[in-house]
Amino acid sequence: MVSVCMITYNHEEYISRAIDGVLAQQTDFSIELVIGEDCSTDKTASIISGYVERYPALINTVFRKVNMGALPNFLDTLKLCTGRYIAVCEGDDYWIDSLKLQKQVDFLEQNPDYSLCFHNFFYLADGSLKLASLFHGDAISFDDYAGAQEGIQTLTVLFRNIVKPVVGKKILSKIRGSKFLFLQLAELGKMKYLPEPMAVYRIHAGGIWSGANIMNKAKMALENIEAMALYYRANPKTRNLIRTAYTRTSFNFINSCFRQNEFSHAFRVFILSLSHGAAVFDFGFIFYYVYRISIKRKF
Repeated sequence: MVSVCMITYNHEEYISRAIDGVLAQQTDFSIELVIGEDCSTDKTASIISGYVERYPALINTVFRKVNMGALPNFLDTLKLCTGRYIAVCEGDDYWIDSLKLQKQVDFLEQNPDYSLCFHNFFYLADGSLKLASLFHGDAISFDDYAGAQEGIQTLTVLFRNIVKPVVGKKILSKIRGSKFLFLQLAELGKMKYLPEPMAVYRIHAGGIWSGANIMNKAKMALENIEAMALYYRANPKTRNLIRTAYTRTSFNFINSCFRQNEFSHAFRVFILSLSHGAAVFDFGFIFYYVYRISIKRKF
């Protein structure tokens, strides 16, 4: 019924907690855990092997002989998931509700017009948990998600196994994360938000996103939105929604740089935005913002 897609690289400190969260699920249906181990240089692979020995019928693992990188590893591991539904939990995150999958499957089984459901979660940083502040409606449409600045955290989703993300090399080279996949799913049905926090997202130095500096985050976010704009370029309405999300995302990164007094980074993010297809006139309000900040500092 459910395939859990888990990718991991150098997660020896975290992988056991991630796998245990899957094993703890209480369901009235069968599940499988599919792990893509991306040629870790620490003890991650040996820890996974120990679990495979104990749960050979439940865990299916691919041990990469060379490091593929996060996205290729994710897409390849996704292909091995055979369930009617797919859940995602990366090796440094974990689930905290043993009924998570049951609740999500029950909803999607009863609501065929939905393609995906997701839920709230906690951030874990420096040993402290903080509830994520999500402002989603009860049901999210394709247009809602196309125009959204932020995506959905992968550790919270359960979606129907109905999309095979096949795109050209130009677009594939720009995709970062899973928002592109979820946007494709949004074309096929609404997305349901469940307010219960049922998972924990770790913020640590080794995280692909959480461990990145602001410039790398900006690059990943903008390239990802650019990929979606390229994919939907024949749909003017969707492309305009994505373009608006792109401009707002750029502004938010630039604003963050200003607040941290990183003016050189703000300029670099602005140039980066232009290089990925934004127009100068999109940023008129940014120059106005810079002007207002400079006036305040003088007085």
